[in-house]
Amino acid sequence: MPFEKGNTFGAKRRMLHDALKRAVMQDDGERLRRGIEALLDKVAEGERWALEFLRDTLDGKPKQQLEVHGDEDNPAVFSVIQRVIIDSSEDDHEDEIVVIENGIAEKMPLNETSH
Repeated sequence: MPFEKGNTFGAKRRMLHDALKRAVMQDDGERLRRGIEALLDKVAEGERWALEFLRDTLDGKPKQQLEVHGDEDNPAVFSVIQRVIIDSSEDDHEDEIVVIENGIAEKMPLNETSH
């Protein structure tokens, strides 16, 4: 997000980062090492949350995978839902709605849109 005048989120985030860095480095990083050892102990005990935290921290969160299967007799079908904003200030469109289906926009009377 680019800098916006009046946006103090970046400054607050930096303050938190600096405070955490100072706290972590107290006692020459001993607290940090104890925390990491505790986390690794939980991983060794089989705690799923600890394993996932460690994996996500080291490798990043895994991307969601989506498998789609289809064949000639049973093809995969996709529906795309789009939000369309219509200028309602024009009185001549009060009883119409724009429906987009398969990438084609079509004006329809409002009472015909319920499927």
